Amino acid sequence: MILYLANGFSKFRQIGNRTVQAFLCFAGITFPVYGQTSYAFECEANLCEEVSFLNGEPILNYEEDNHIFQRGSVLEYTVVDQISGLPHDENKSVTGSVTITVNPEISNMMREMVGAYHQTGVEFSYSSNLGISTAKTGVIENVRNVWIHPFRGGQLAKINLNAYPFVKFPLCIGEKYEWELSVGGPKYSDLRWKTWTGTTVRKHQYEVVAKEKVFTPLSGKAIEVFVIQAQTNGEIGQSSAKFWYSEYFGFIYIKYYNIDGTITEFRLLKVEKR
Repeated sequence: MILYLANGFSKFRQIGNRTVQAFLCFAGITFPVYGQTSYAFECEANLCEEVSFLNGEPILNYEEDNHIFQRGSVLEYTVVDQISGLPHDENKSVTGSVTITVNPEISNMMREMVGAYHQTGVEFSYSSNLGISTAKTGVIENVRNVWIHPFRGGQLAKINLNAYPFVKFPLCIGEKYEWELSVGGPKYSDLRWKTWTGTTVRKHQYEVVAKEKVFTPLSGKAIEVFVIQAQTNGEIGQSSAKFWYSEYFGFIYIKYYNIDGTITEFRLLKVEKR
């Protein structure tokens, strides 16, 4: 794991009442400063987690500089998921909802188990006519990248074989980046979509393919979003995903093309700031 403190070329932009650094296309990573709080980044496998300091001393408040995943925020998505394990001529879907609640106590709990846990803790809650399930995990949001660990309960565990929601800054059309993860265990290996023994490596390639305006009920008007396509390869098969990302709301629409041929869609319906 490498700790980057190198300076690069950047400019500042205003989001709400915060001034943040908007990165230009350059090679290198900056060391931004917000008041007395500074941020460095630990980057591994092309994904950057932040390390925070207050007057030179490490701190554990990873929500301080978040714009999307602020402390206590709740993001609600509608989910339409094609049921796995059915014959191909039976195309049935389940409609439900997923909420993501930002809870720093989850970060503290994770750090007790994994000392170098540099993520914002969140709780997922999924409900549909198939039942209700919850999961605790993490997200990463900083001036380098935004990354979300997908919900991993029940049938939605299959989306963990796809590319995760992940954007790297700067977002420039034509930019490409990659990331990979080993996946294993009975939660993910399932007869309904795909089985394997041990762990399997999923290699994700992303490309920013467009910038377009999309209507969203969150703002009541069309907003600019970047469109990112992702392809996943590995020994157990291929899958893909497409993400629509807004700098103000985050991932407003996600479409997974799962390894078994089913499709799972997430659409951001509501955001509550507390």
